[in-house]
Amino acid sequence: MLGTVIFFGVLAGADNLQVCSALGLLPIRGARKHVLALAFTACETMAPLAGLALGRFLLWCAGGAAARIGPFMMLACGIVILFYAVRGEDLAGLVNGNKMIMGVPVALSFDNLLAGAGISSLHYPAVVSALVIGLVSAVMSCTGLYLGAWVRRFVPNRMEFAVGAYLCVLAGRAMFTGGA
Repeated sequence: MLGTVIFFGVLAGADNLQVCSALGLLPIRGARKHVLALAFTACETMAPLAGLALGRFLLWCAGGAAARIGPFMMLACGIVILFYAVRGEDLAGLVNGNKMIMGVPVALSFDNLLAGAGISSLHYPAVVSALVIGLVSAVMSCTGLYLGAWVRRFVPNRMEFAVGAYLCVLAGRAMFTGGA
C-alpha cells in the first residue's frame, strides 16, 4: 500500500523536479532559494490535503482544467525568461521577486490537488496518503531546486536562454501529451 502511495507522490512530483532543476539554474539569491523551497514544500504538502477535503466536488468542477494550469505556468515562465535573455536583461530582480516565490509553487501544486481528490475514493488511509504524496513531491521539488543551483556553479553565467527554452519544451510536452 505504501509503495503505491509513494509512486503517486513520485508521479505528482516529476514535473516539479524538472521545473525546479531549471529554476535552480537561475540567479536566485540563497535566502530566496530557501523561501522558494519552503513555498514549494508548503504548497505540495497542503494541496493533496485540500484535494482530499474537497474530494469529488473538485473533480467534478475542475475536470481537465486544473491539470493544465501547471503546463501553462511553465510556458509563461519560459517565455518571460526567454524574453529577458534575448534582450540581455538581468533576471535577478524577476526570479527573486514575490511573484516567483508564490506563483510558481501554487500553480505547480494543482496536480497534487487533484491527486488528493483522487485518493479520496481509494481504500487507503486518506490523510496519511495525502501527506505522503505531498511530502514526496515536496522533496522532489527541493531536490531539483538545490541540484539546479549546484549545477549552476559549473555552467556559463548566462544560462537563462537554455532555462527558458527548457521550460517551454517541458510545457509543450505536458500540453500535448496530457501530463507533466
